[in-house]
Amino acid sequence: KIYLQNEFIKIGFWEKAGGAACELYDLKGPTPGDNIINNADLGRQLQLALYRGGRTSPNPFAEINTDWATREGKTAPGGGTGNNPIQAGDVYKNSSPVLQMGWNANTVYIKSRLMNWPVRNELTDVILETWSVIGTDRAVRIYWKITNNRLDDQLQSDAWGQEYPCFYANDRYQFAAYYAGDQPYSNAPVTKRDDAGDQRAFAITENWIANIDENNRGAGIVAERLFEVTHKRQCPGCGGSNTFAEASPYVAFQPQLHVGWNETMYSEWHIVVGHVNEIRQYATSRPWSRSFAVNFKNSADRGWWFRNWSSDNEVPLPADGWTWFPVRKQGAVVSPRLSFPAGQASRIFIRMAYTGPLNKFRLRFWRSDMNIGGLPIFVEFPVTGDGVARTIEIPLAGNPDWRGIINRLSIQRYINFGTENQDDPVSGESVRIEWINTVNAQP
Repeated sequence: KIYLQNEFIKIGFWEKAGGAACELYDLKGPTPGDNIINNADLGRQLQLALYRGGRTSPNPFAEINTDWATREGKTAPGGGTGNNPIQAGDVYKNSSPVLQMGWNANTVYIKSRLMNWPVRNELTDVILETWSVIGTDRAVRIYWKITNNRLDDQLQSDAWGQEYPCFYANDRYQFAAYYAGDQPYSNAPVTKRDDAGDQRAFAITENWIANIDENNRGAGIVAERLFEVTHKRQCPGCGGSNTFAEASPYVAFQPQLHVGWNETMYSEWHIVVGHVNEIRQYATSRPWSRSFAVNFKNSADRGWWFRNWSSDNEVPLPADGWTWFPVRKQGAVVSPRLSFPAGQASRIFIRMAYTGPLNKFRLRFWRSDMNIGGLPIFVEFPVTGDGVARTIEIPLAGNPDWRGIINRLSIQRYINFGTENQDDPVSGESVRIEWINTVNAQP
């Protein structure tokens, strides 16, 4: 066990849980000796879990826990977690091996190889490197490098909700706290709930979510793009509130991401302890952008955007941007969850090239007051199918639906819902996007 500590926070990483954070203390709270994190099994903790799609295991003789996954995994309806590299270990209590550890007074470095959660004692190819850094405030900043090298399955998979990270607390911290209203960053009242929850993703409009107790103290996850989350209470009637009890409330940052077979992924998130107001103040004071501006040229990743009914050439992206290929008439690319005030933009600029038969596309958007899974609002814009890059201006001033907080954007092929087949993609059809911005300039 290795610890980082200052006057506000103490955090402990356990080698026999893959280097995951297994202890967390609010040193200014009324019970500074109580661990906040639950460790009832190796699927709890404060850790990473990836959902990569494809078959659950490359081994046809693997022992798979069918409470969690089917052999076909994400390729089949109801396939469960599928191939699920996880930081701490598997459902059979085999921990992920730690390959390297190093530390000094304010930083812990851990390199581990992740186990496949639903499969007995199966190592995946995923290497997780973490740098955890403590300063003088109430936060620990955690940086991840995730290296994939999945030789058994190189097919492109859909984007799935990741646990980036998930955070299981002891039952005393039964309340999930967050803000999802239409007045973010204005100190409006937060939501505090202790219902069982169903672990379905939902959108929030401030970049934090916390597990807190009845006195509004606990710990929260904070990250720049943390606007899609989930929560639940694991076995709330089981009793007990210690670190190995079954009862365990849970929150997670759950962005939808593709996990390419050879993709290297980077992430930064912070764990913050204290009163919910202190956690919130820390999150909302970060100098992070809420803009949806993105530059795909020479990018190591897709800027957290993802494909829908489309394929692409994987990452890193080349100097001319992100090229994707629609495979169905609904082909689109979709932004991460946002918290963007519509009043800050009167138009959107898209630098793109289209090769194909259509003469218009759709900009789709969702507001924070709309159902997360509901139909979006869309604005049509013209395209020319000659493969030449152009800067397209989409005016939004005066659009009565462009208001409040915008929490997702999408660029989609035009669909005429009154026809059956004329909108289907043709051979060689492609879309190349260089950048998107609210001003006519490359971000």
